[in-house]
Amino acid sequence: MLMFSCRHALFLICFLSLNGSNAQIIFEEQFDGGIPAAWDIGPGNPVGAVWGWSDDGFGDNVFANGMTFNSGFSANDEINSPSKANGCASYNGDAYDSNGMGAGNGPYPNTHTGKLTSPSVNCTGFSNVTLKFHQHFRFCCSGSGEDFTKLEVSNDGGSTWTDFPINVGQLVNQGNTGEVEIDISALADNQPDVRVRFTFLADYYVWHIDDVILSVPAPTSYTTVQGGNWSNPNSWDNGVPPEPIPADVTVNVEHTLFTTSTAQITNNGTVNVTAGQLRIVSGTNFTNNSLLHGDNNAPIRLAGGDMINSSTGMMDLFHTLFAIQHANSKFTNEVGGDVDLGSSSFFTIFSFTTTAVAFSNAGTFDAFGDVSMSAGSAENLATGVMNIHDSWGLGNEGFTNDGTINTSSATAVVDLLSTLNSTNGTINHDNNFFRGSGTLIIPTFVNNAVLIPLKYFMSPDAVLDITGNYSGMGEFRTIISGTTTSDFGSINVTGTANITQEILRVFLTGGFNPSIGDAFTIITAAGGVTGPFASTSLPNLPPDREWQVNYNPTTVVLEVVASCAPPMAVCSNQTVQLDANGNASVAASAVGVGSTAECGFASEMVTPNSFTCSNIGPNTVTYTITDTNGASSQCTATVTVEDNIDPTISCPMDIVVPNDPETCEGTFTVPTPTADDNCEVTVLRYRWRPVDAMGNNAGPWSSWSTAAMQTLDVGNYKFQWQAKDAANNQNKC
Repeated sequence: MLMFSCRHALFLICFLSLNGSNAQIIFEEQFDGGIPAAWDIGPGNPVGAVWGWSDDGFGDNVFANGMTFNSGFSANDEINSPSKANGCASYNGDAYDSNGMGAGNGPYPNTHTGKLTSPSVNCTGFSNVTLKFHQHFRFCCSGSGEDFTKLEVSNDGGSTWTDFPINVGQLVNQGNTGEVEIDISALADNQPDVRVRFTFLADYYVWHIDDVILSVPAPTSYTTVQGGNWSNPNSWDNGVPPEPIPADVTVNVEHTLFTTSTAQITNNGTVNVTAGQLRIVSGTNFTNNSLLHGDNNAPIRLAGGDMINSSTGMMDLFHTLFAIQHANSKFTNEVGGDVDLGSSSFFTIFSFTTTAVAFSNAGTFDAFGDVSMSAGSAENLATGVMNIHDSWGLGNEGFTNDGTINTSSATAVVDLLSTLNSTNGTINHDNNFFRGSGTLIIPTFVNNAVLIPLKYFMSPDAVLDITGNYSGMGEFRTIISGTTTSDFGSINVTGTANITQEILRVFLTGGFNPSIGDAFTIITAAGGVTGPFASTSLPNLPPDREWQVNYNPTTVVLEVVASCAPPMAVCSNQTVQLDANGNASVAASAVGVGSTAECGFASEMVTPNSFTCSNIGPNTVTYTITDTNGASSQCTATVTVEDNIDPTISCPMDIVVPNDPETCEGTFTVPTPTADDNCEVTVLRYRWRPVDAMGNNAGPWSSWSTAAMQTLDVGNYKFQWQAKDAANNQNKC
């Protein structure tokens, strides 16, 4: 039976993994459906006792010479080979001895011998040839395993045979199941006619043989020698690279290769694309589990096929054009995957129209080279990190960011022409330029670097739409070439815009010279604008005009106005009186009565402008005038605070004091009057003088006193109280 597959062809080279190492198969036989006619089973000894075939790898029945023999004692003897389900070669001694009817009742009782010889295998050009096969062997009733089984190899057409001992030391009635590997290189290397022969010197039990393989160590490198198909052996120096590409194998693409008729390429080793190009066409999936390296500007193109950079994959695109250029292609960088785009490389999606996702990143994408996405849609998943160090152009059907995008390099430039949706993601714009006229959807966009609303040739205007809030912490730059929204950069914010820590920098281009009255609405924020800018850098204008920044509730308008002299603050000293409550104020217009503002007063203020009793005397104040252009001027003045209001005082009622017992004098508590002042009563004192019964003065006033107790001689006295404040205002009663 001739089987037209790799396992029966003598010159078709295949690859497999044998015991964890990679081998190049020269010859393989699985005995699928029977023993092929190319194998020699001989006449047997006695004649008819030949190798047969088991359909399921068990010893219950054997098919030989067109007959079925029952095994008897070997019914449960099973080979554990990979392909046992499709049958194996079997020499069943039990079947020949008993045919299931008891010992000695079979067609060939007692001792019998069968030989199984492979067809000729051409090993020309091969070194380190190894023979492997699976077996199950059991014997009876004395001796050792090597006495009953022989493995021989010939390299001269079967004229001479060399014995390779097997089953050495195996005990009686002990089943031996497993894989056998024998180095036959001494006989087989570089030989055109190599044959293998299995001989069973049997009386009872069974020997199964399956999955016979002649192989050599697979090459560790594969390099293209011409362009063409990946699957064409003539494209390579060592034949088509194995699938999957083993960990210790390097594949070098140095010519233009297409992956036509190749469904899967799995790289567990190293693939270098350094010349020509590699085109992954429709129907091919390229999975990179190890290292994919690009250099010398050799393109890697997804032309209908897909590429997956797995969790263990590293793509070192040092100097490469990586292109996704077909609507059916998709590039996926999985969690843990790493893509490193070199500074001389270019990663692009182009030349098709579709909304399908063409780029999906869940790992790390470090772009030191240019990235251009002008077709399809793209996504950065929650675990994805994209580090933009160079130019990143977004002009495709939209980019969804649920992960993190960093533009922290001094050379990073983001050009937004479409929609960047970062509702659930993070954008750290910490360096260089974020520019464009697309739509940015984000809760709050924090500009820590430079924001430039900019019109591109395919854009309708120079308006950058921000769905969310805007927080300006860096520089807002607008380039003006005219008065329409296509001629100057602006942002349209659906939320709020805070620019108090932002620098405004304006450039004129294209020879444009704005006229007096020209106005440019550079910021519109539906939720309100918080300004002004921390500072401004404005281009020079002709002497008759100047810039004016107008901060409105929801807009910031840059306007060209007629030029005028700066304001001049002129201060005048003032004197103010404290009122009944101890307060006084001064008007800014009174202090700056001589000030001028050619462009018109916008505001004037004096600080401080209110005073209390603690400010009695001279006080220095600062007067500030601001004109309608936002220019300001200051001067200082002296405001003298005076208190001219006397305290109020109300004397107590007359009192009669009895004399002290057995004396002509009396001691008493001096009553207290009621006194108040707009500031504070600082002195409250009294004095007295004697008077007659009619109240006429009868003596001089005493000195002033504040004592709480007094002792006076018996008589009539007039008391006078005095209240004074800090300004020496006084009143008496």
